[in-house]
Amino acid sequence: MGSGLDQGFLDAFAPRWWAAWNCRDAEAIASMVTDDLVYYNPALDEDLHGREAMFDYAAMLGQAFPDGRFTTPEEPYASLTQAKGIVPWHFVGTHAGDFVPMGFKATGGVLEVDGVDHWWFRDGRICRHRATFDFAQAMRSIGATTPA
Repeated sequence: MGSGLDQGFLDAFAPRWWAAWNCRDAEAIASMVTDDLVYYNPALDEDLHGREAMFDYAAMLGQAFPDGRFTTPEEPYASLTQAKGIVPWHFVGTHAGDFVPMGFKATGGVLEVDGVDHWWFRDGRICRHRATFDFAQAMRSIGATTPA
């Protein structure tokens, strides 16, 4: 059995993470992940790898949902057995720009979705990230259709 994540560390890290996303600060987001990050998100065709890929994704999400905002419906949970946090979130944003990875043109619809992130840490940064949410429901909420 491994050593758990310090709850105090997670409680300090999570607000910085969400503040960076809410300010659309791709550089700050990228600085909180490792160079060899593996990032999974059901909205993407494949995992992202590395800090630069995370920077690009954060910038893309910011232009697609320029008023997008993450809130946290409850506090994050630190694992007792590994360097991992489980972090519930809620996102609301207007789909005002194209969502490039999926080929969705801006619909003007409002995306509202609940999810949970799983963050694995190494040396105080996220080295593995798994976002979990109902992608089909999210796409329906903005009126997106499958690209031709």
